[in-house]
Amino acid sequence: SASNKKLFVFLGALNQVQVLSGDGVTIADIGANRPVDWLASFPLCGANHLNRLWGAGNSNDPHRLYYSTITDMEDFVAAGSGTVAVFPGEGQYITAIASFMGLLVVWKYPRGIYVVDTTDATTTNWIVRRVSNGVGGASPRCWTFVDNDILFMDAAGSFHLLSAVQEYGDVATSSISSRVYFTEWARRNLNLSKISNTQAVYYPYRREAHFTAASTNSSVMDYRIVWDLNNPEKGPRFRYNNFPTGPALYTYIDASNIARIGGGDNLGFVRKLDQDTKSLDGTGYTSLFKTAALDADFGDPQNPGGTRRKLGKFLELVIAPKGTFTLSVDVLWDDEIYTTIPYSMAGTGVALGTFVIGTDALAGGTIRREKHRLPGDGYRFSLSASNNNAGEDFSISKFYLYYALGSNRVESS
Repeated sequence: SASNKKLFVFLGALNQVQVLSGDGVTIADIGANRPVDWLASFPLCGANHLNRLWGAGNSNDPHRLYYSTITDMEDFVAAGSGTVAVFPGEGQYITAIASFMGLLVVWKYPRGIYVVDTTDATTTNWIVRRVSNGVGGASPRCWTFVDNDILFMDAAGSFHLLSAVQEYGDVATSSISSRVYFTEWARRNLNLSKISNTQAVYYPYRREAHFTAASTNSSVMDYRIVWDLNNPEKGPRFRYNNFPTGPALYTYIDASNIARIGGGDNLGFVRKLDQDTKSLDGTGYTSLFKTAALDADFGDPQNPGGTRRKLGKFLELVIAPKGTFTLSVDVLWDDEIYTTIPYSMAGTGVALGTFVIGTDALAGGTIRREKHRLPGDGYRFSLSASNNNAGEDFSISKFYLYYALGSNRVESS
């Protein structure tokens, strides 16, 4: 209790483990009592587990865990320190470790998840158990705590909950990606060669897990994949954000004592994210959503199998007012943009101080509906809506498509 708090930075093959002690302003190599194996081959990952510092992933013994004494987290040679071998014949190397519910969780790349039970006071009684040989970890920071579980990314870019991973179970059983067709999206949109740089953080205020990723052909981590965990019944939902770019994620405590999310970009800037101001350095950015294409019969019994074209009549949006600006809605028939319809994000009525009593309605935040004529026709229908000016926002709860059925006649030429 009288010792300084210490920050340990694991840099893998780049450099020796670095230590920042107390309120110091410079970092230094870990003490001389580091493991002999770390003298020239540096560990990839580390964890604070049951009052010891643990490290692993050094290339000269990539399947071994190293642990310090309880009294000195920089001492790996005195009595009370030691090593643990973790299934050396499986996987390529240990890529991540985490202390969770009294156990040390170990991920290997590209496959292998294990737990080390260190609860016994006698180290020779510690037990290593395999959790799965079908899935592993992507990087040292590919995981994050989410409530009473761990969400992590595997080496193929899929996401799993640790509680659902089983040694002899189907990998898809634990995958939250397969439930929302994320895996196919990842194959088309992510550069999986950069997956070893993935970082993750949990944002408890929004109940979201954020992961960094690189887009196709990108050399930097320019995507942030976000898993929304607010609806346990329907399961996690995902979205992605490519602005601002940033390979690093962190949380901080704001003035209201709320843990907020922040990020660091590849140019050296550290920024607060999820701010009320919808701009970056005073400049607007594109915010966009797109619906999945509605096809087949649209649930219409008069159009079994979706064999008849749909003729657009009206498009109605249910809007929560956000301000006096416009949401541009692209209408897609058969995956081609047919037209763009502007919808106002303003509320109804006139603002206080300018309305006329007995004539105008007072403006408010009441949910409203806005309907426009819908041109075009096709078999498949979808929307793509966006705005891109500083300070703009939108909130759409539903949309209603009004259409008529066209002919299923086949014309010959």
